[in-house]
Amino acid sequence: MLVIWLHTHFQLPFKACNAVLYVFSVILNFLCIPLDPPMFTTLPTIMEKMDIEPSFNILPVCVTCKRPYPENTASCFHCQEALYDKTPTVNQRSKGRTEREIPKPRLRYPYLSLSSQLANLVPDIEDSLDEWRRVARKPGEYTDQFDGRVCQEVKGPDDLPFFRPDLAEMPDGELRIGLTMGLDWFSYHRSLIAPSHSSCPVSFNIVNLPPSIRYRAANLLLVGVLPGPQEQDGDQVQYFIHITVDELLILWKDGICIVTKRFPLGRLVRVILVGVICDKPAAHKVGAYGSHSHTYFCTLCWIEKTNLCTPQAFTPGAFRTRTNSEHRTLQERYRSKDSKTARAQFVKEYATRWSELSRLPYFDFSRMIVVDPMHNLFLGLVKNHFYVIWVKLKVLRKTKELRRLHAMLAELSMPAKLGRLPSLVGEPAGGSLTADQWRILATVVGPLVIPQIWQDYMAGDPEVVLAARKTGISELASEKRKQSAAARKQASKQRSTRGKSATASISTVPSRKGTRTRKPSKRLQESHENNDISDDDDIIDDGAIEVDGDDYTGDGSNKRRKMDDDDNDRGPNLHPSDVVNFLKLCHSLQLLLSGAITEAEISKAEQLVQSYCVELIELYGPDVIKPNHHYAIHLGQFVRDHGPLYCFWTFLFERMNKVLKTFKTNNHSGGEIETTFFREFHRSVRVSQTLSRASSLPAGSGLPSAVEAMYRATADDRGTVQSLASELDKASELHGIKFQLSKKAEKMDLPQDVYNTLLEYFGDRFPTIKLCPWLSMTMDADHIPMQPTASFFDHVILCQNRVTSATRSNAQAESLITVRTSDLGRTWVGELQHIFKFSQAPLGSHHFGFVRWLKPLRSDLSAKDTPWENW
Repeated sequence: MLVIWLHTHFQLPFKACNAVLYVFSVILNFLCIPLDPPMFTTLPTIMEKMDIEPSFNILPVCVTCKRPYPENTASCFHCQEALYDKTPTVNQRSKGRTEREIPKPRLRYPYLSLSSQLANLVPDIEDSLDEWRRVARKPGEYTDQFDGRVCQEVKGPDDLPFFRPDLAEMPDGELRIGLTMGLDWFSYHRSLIAPSHSSCPVSFNIVNLPPSIRYRAANLLLVGVLPGPQEQDGDQVQYFIHITVDELLILWKDGICIVTKRFPLGRLVRVILVGVICDKPAAHKVGAYGSHSHTYFCTLCWIEKTNLCTPQAFTPGAFRTRTNSEHRTLQERYRSKDSKTARAQFVKEYATRWSELSRLPYFDFSRMIVVDPMHNLFLGLVKNHFYVIWVKLKVLRKTKELRRLHAMLAELSMPAKLGRLPSLVGEPAGGSLTADQWRILATVVGPLVIPQIWQDYMAGDPEVVLAARKTGISELASEKRKQSAAARKQASKQRSTRGKSATASISTVPSRKGTRTRKPSKRLQESHENNDISDDDDIIDDGAIEVDGDDYTGDGSNKRRKMDDDDNDRGPNLHPSDVVNFLKLCHSLQLLLSGAITEAEISKAEQLVQSYCVELIELYGPDVIKPNHHYAIHLGQFVRDHGPLYCFWTFLFERMNKVLKTFKTNNHSGGEIETTFFREFHRSVRVSQTLSRASSLPAGSGLPSAVEAMYRATADDRGTVQSLASELDKASELHGIKFQLSKKAEKMDLPQDVYNTLLEYFGDRFPTIKLCPWLSMTMDADHIPMQPTASFFDHVILCQNRVTSATRSNAQAESLITVRTSDLGRTWVGELQHIFKFSQAPLGSHHFGFVRWLKPLRSDLSAKDTPWENW
C-alpha cells in the first residue's frame, strides 16, 4: 500500500517503485521473516492483486467528425476515415514490420460505464442511499434535492413517481438512485510554447447520499474525458453523450442487479438522471440550445439580446417561456434538416439543435438543464460588480478607496472555516479569485467594509457624479464594440481570402492586447459559419486563449491611458445608492446559500435580485448588464426544482479539474492525455477508498496509524484526490453532531474570575446547597467548599460548528460565537475564553463555556439613515 500511495500521490515512477519493493523483500529475507506467499516485487502486480488498477474501455474517435466507435472498429461510417494508426514504431520498422503490432487509435475516448462503477460503489454505501427517506420534511421548506419538485414529480418506467417518499422502502427491496451530470472543459498547458489543450471530464454525482459523503471524490462517478485539443461543438458533444444515454435508458427502464450485504442474491437498482449542471457554454451545448451569445441566449425564456439591458429583462413573465415540449419539437425539426446550411439557418432562427437527452422520456429540458449557480452568481454577478464595474471602471480608485479596502482586509481576522481573501484583492498582485473567494467577499467581507469606505470617501453632488459615471461607461462600451466589430470584419476578410472552409491554419485575429495576434478557437470558426453570433455581440472569441473577459477598457486606447492617470487628479466616483444596491446582492446570496430555505425566503431573494439588476441600469447604465444578470432571475425556479444551491452547484467538479491537471502525462495528443487523466484518477480514487477502509480497522492492527502518517505527509497538498477526500471528510465530519468536546483535556486550576462567576452561578442554581470558597476563613459546619479545579478542553462542537477555546489557541477568530436563547430571542456575540467540565458532589457534573461578551457597536454607522440600517 505504501508504494502504491507513493506512486499515485507523488508520481514515483514504476521503476523506482519496483526498486523499493525489491529492497523491502531483501530486508525481510535478511531479518528471516517468512512470507507465505512470497512478496510481490513489481508495482503492476500489486495493483492488480489489490484491485487498484482500473479496467476501462478506450473507444476510437474519428479525427474528422469526432464520432466515437466501439473498440476495434476499422473506419468511420460517415467519413470513411481510418480510426487506427497502423504505422509501425521505429523499433518495429527495424525488425522489418510494415504495420504496427497493436494498432493505435488516432484519437481516443476513455470510458467506464455507470453500471460497473455503481456495482463497485453501491455495496459500500447501500445504507446511505436510502437515508433521504428518513428525513423529516415540511411543506414549503427545502433542505435537500428530494424537497425539490423534480425529484418529487419525475416519472419512473411504470409512469408513477420514480422516487416514492410515501413508502418506507420500495417493493421487493428495489433501490432507486438519482444522478446529476456535470461537464466542464478545462485548459491544460502541455508546455510553455505549446498551444492550450482543452479536455472535458463527464462525471455524475449521486443525489441520494447525505451531504456528509455526497461530495467525496470516491463517490464521484467519472465516466469519461472528452478528448482535445479543441472543445467539441454542440453537435459533436452529442456523439459522446449518446453512449451514456444508451446506458441511462437501460438503467431507468430495466435496472441492474447488484450483490450487496443486505441482498446477497442481488438487489434491483434503477437509476435516473435528475439534472445536468454546468456553466453557460456547456449547458447550451448539452441541452441543444444555440450559443450562449445567440440572440435568444436564455434556456428558459425567449428574451432577445436587444432586451437584455432593459428593466423588462428582470420582470417575471415578461417573455414567453421555453417549454420542454416546444424544445423537443424544435430538436426534431433540426434533426430533420439534411444539410449543414439548413441546420445553421435553423439554429440562427430558433436557437435549437439536437440533444441525445431527448431519448430519455422523463427528461424535462426546461427544468433539468441547470446553469451552475457557482458560475452564475460568484464568477458572474459578484465578479462583474466588484472587479469589472468598481475596479476596472475606477469607481474604486487605486490610491483611495481600493487602498483603504486593502488596509481593512489586512486587519480583518476570520475563522478558517470561512476561508480567506488576498489582502490586495482587485489588483494583479492579489491574483485571480476563486468562486469561493468571491462568495466570501459578497457574504462576509463586503457587507462589513463597503459601507465604511463609502462613508469615508463619498463626496460631491450625487446627481453630477451619477451622470458623469454613466457617460464614461457608455463611451468605453461604445469604443469596445467598435474594436470588436473591426476584429470580426478583419477575421471575415482573412477567412474569405483563404476559402470558405475553416481549417486549423485559419488566419489570425488582432488581439485586444496591443499588436499580439492569436488563432481563433474552433468554436469561433463554427460560430461564424453558422451565423450563431449576433451583430450586437461584444465578444471577440470566448473560446480562444487569453480572452480578457468582461472588460470595457481596451489596452492601447486613449481612454484607458486617461483612466490610468494619478487618482489624486480625479474626484470621488461614489453614489449614495451604490452601497444599498450592493447589499441587495449580498442579502440575496445569504438567503440563497442557506442550507435550508423556505418558499418565503426564495421569493425574497428573487425580489432582491430583480431590484438589484434594475438598479444597476440606473446607477451604471445599460452597458454593465450581462446575460448572467438575466440568468440570475431564474435561480428561484431552480431552487424550487432542485433544493438549496449546495445540492446543484459544481464546486466539486471544478476542484476535480484541478486534481486532473496535477497528474503527470506524456503530453501526447490523440486523446492520450485524457486517457492518462482518466486512469490516474480512478487509480487514486481506489487508493483513497482502500486507505479509508484501512483507517477504520482496529487500532491494534497498526494500519490506522500508518494511514494517519500518510495523511499527515500530504496535509499541505491541495491538488490530489486524497487531499480532496481528506478536505471533504473534515468539512463533513461535524455533520449531525449537536454537542461534542475535544478528546484532549487538561485538569487545571480555575482562573479567579471564572471561579467567582461559577460560585455565584451555583449559588443561584442550587440555593439549598450552601457553598463557600475553597479557602474560606469563615466556613460554617454545614458549608461545602467548592473545589478550584476543572477539566479544560481545546474545542467544542456545537450544532455542527467547531469553536476553539481562546486561551488554548492562537487563532482568536476560531473562538467567536453567537448565542441565542430562542428563535426569536436576542443574539449575543462573544469570544469563548474557556471550555471546561466541573464535577463535584453533590453538584454533579456540568459543562461550561466562559465567554467574554462583545459590546454592541456605538457609532454613526449603526444609526439611522446609514447603509446598514435595513441590513
